[in-house]
Amino acid sequence: MGFLSALLLILIAFLATSYALYFDRKMAVKTSIMLYDRLEQSPRCDASMMEYLKTYSLKRLEEPEAMKIFEKAKPVIEDKDIRDTFQSGNIQVYMYDDYYYYGYMAGGGMYYFKSVDKMKPYWLYISALIFGMFVLLYFLNRFVTRSITPLKTLHEKIESFAKGENVEAIHIKGNDEVATVANAFNDAAQSISDLQRSRILFMRNIMHELKTPIMQGKLMAYMMETSCGDKDKLLSTFERMEAQLTDLANVEAMTSNTTTIDAKRYALIDIFENVCDILDLDERNIKHNINNESVNVDFNLFSTALKNLIDNAFKYASALPIELRIEGKDILIINEGNPLDSDIENYLTPFSRDKSAVGTEGFGLGLYITKEILKRHHSDLEYKYLMESHCFRLKSVCL
Repeated sequence: MGFLSALLLILIAFLATSYALYFDRKMAVKTSIMLYDRLEQSPRCDASMMEYLKTYSLKRLEEPEAMKIFEKAKPVIEDKDIRDTFQSGNIQVYMYDDYYYYGYMAGGGMYYFKSVDKMKPYWLYISALIFGMFVLLYFLNRFVTRSITPLKTLHEKIESFAKGENVEAIHIKGNDEVATVANAFNDAAQSISDLQRSRILFMRNIMHELKTPIMQGKLMAYMMETSCGDKDKLLSTFERMEAQLTDLANVEAMTSNTTTIDAKRYALIDIFENVCDILDLDERNIKHNINNESVNVDFNLFSTALKNLIDNAFKYASALPIELRIEGKDILIINEGNPLDSDIENYLTPFSRDKSAVGTEGFGLGLYITKEILKRHHSDLEYKYLMESHCFRLKSVCL
């Protein structure tokens, strides 16, 4: 901005100087015409003529002196055609050494004159003006810079707070608008931080309280002397509750930004087999084209994301097998099924489920958790419904 302002000042100075010189030369030409009219009336150098020359700050030159000057002088009228027109009308206008010179053919003789006053030093005047403007611009720039520095600090703090980082209160002296905004931000940040801490404390406490009876229930189920089928159903119920509690824990970690990524290089087939073990899948119900692909991910988090997508594919598939396909650097999970009732964005928010999911286990957190995990791996989750099949694409995951 400062550079553009300086450039604009230079341009204005150039235009102002050009116009000033043009106006000065225009007045010199006008003076030459008026003097020529006066000579045409009376070329004699009488008292009235002397008075005229004094009034217009002119003095007469002798021909030898004038001829020497005219040989070195520069014509005032730069356009040759116009200058020839003037000279054919017996008028010559020149400038030399900061003075104007005039030559006339009148009354059968040649007359030469010189301006008594020097040409005005417009360059000096305007240079001084530009220097003053630069000084003013410099101090104005310093003032503006000092004024907006608190805004830069405020902007940085807001960005850090938006990323979930803890920020210190911003202290800005004064009662201006910037200080008012900073104080409002401090109050809002404090309130949000308090709510965030309360929410995290509540979530962690309730999850801790739920884990204890679940573990006790599983232990009691193992110790119960009952039919194998009833015991398995009871254990399965507690395991489902534990899995749902894990989903809630993942949501709490994602929303509070406490999850850290420990990314390393793994073979994709190892992560896939880990997911199959977690879901206790029959691999005959899922086909894939995984070969030697590798990924740079957090093993546990990425396994959770892939597990959620494969689990959803099985839940809503109208026919088996489902498919996990590698296309370049992308991973696709595909299953046949009916179209979604709403736009996919609706299901990427917490606790959102399809109407056809009535009776299906879970809180509707799977896609949200998957999206957040992929975001932390600098990947995107895309969805399309093509040829009566749902297709989720994990972008740029494979190396």
